Amino acid sequence: MSLESKLEKKLNSQLQENKLVQKEFSILENEAVIYKLTGPVLVKQEKSEAILNVEKRLEYIETEIKRLETQIKKHNKTLEEQKLDITKLQNQL
Repeated sequence: MSLESKLEKKLNSQLQENKLVQKEFSILENEAVIYKLTGPVLVKQEKSEAILNVEKRLEYIETEIKRLETQIKKHNKTLEEQKLDITKLQNQL
């Protein structure tokens, strides 16, 4: 498995995890206490701030996935062109 494929799989996993967190936040009551793990410490966080952080994280992950998909397509196109060139050279021999 290529490095790009592994990274894409990791990003998709993170995307699903963050979507699940976003869904859980929508279920929470407004008075619910939310903690964020910062290093070894749990820090209390406002619900609105936590929601905003997850939304930003989702945007970042989605952008990275799109960038990676574009990069994979570009590499696949280059690979196909090289295969075609090799085939042409073999036919010339």
